[in-house]
Amino acid sequence: MMKIIFTILLMIFAITTAHADIDALLAKDFPGWDIDHQVTGNLDGDNTPDAAAVIWQQPKDEESRGNALLVVYLNGKLHTKAENATCIGCGGPKASFDQPLGTLKITDKGLLTVSYSGGARSMYDIVMKWRLDKPADKFLLIGESTTTTDTLGEYPEEFMDINYSTLNASRRTGKKTVTCPVSPQQKLQELSGFDYYEKHGNDIEAINAACPK
Repeated sequence: MMKIIFTILLMIFAITTAHADIDALLAKDFPGWDIDHQVTGNLDGDNTPDAAAVIWQQPKDEESRGNALLVVYLNGKLHTKAENATCIGCGGPKASFDQPLGTLKITDKGLLTVSYSGGARSMYDIVMKWRLDKPADKFLLIGESTTTTDTLGEYPEEFMDINYSTLNASRRTGKKTVTCPVSPQQKLQELSGFDYYEKHGNDIEAINAACPK
């Protein structure tokens, strides 16, 4: 029992230390930016703590929404800065208008996931999966799942799962499931250049158009 307690205390200490380290790194690399949230975990398979964070700047006036960034640190060094993987006020009426959109998580398998929730009458929950490609030294988009719910209950819930590695997708509406092709142009997009609000929206429209009803 004492060994288990000691192990848990070591884990808590490691997490606390990692958060303190990322706080210091963010303050040095991005002075004047606020931390929306941060996560720690192992992204490159070397069993040392890595970190990801969403940071943002307050709007300068009533007409602007401020700026947001998604940043990733590997082994204490800034690895990836994604300027358009998160945004402020872009989630529709059901999302926050003055906070960054996108919630981070590092899974036990070393994936960085970003979850987006918002919408209006149609509510959506999106989970995007990013994996570090070691030879290329880049985070690549390998998968995405989206659940869409009609808040008035007139249409069945819809679930879409996209595999960007195999360029296949499936969409389930109620009890009906169909498969859809994914354009090779969408294969393994890089996190650093990912555009969630505009290009990604156009890509999803193209996949939906290729899916039979």
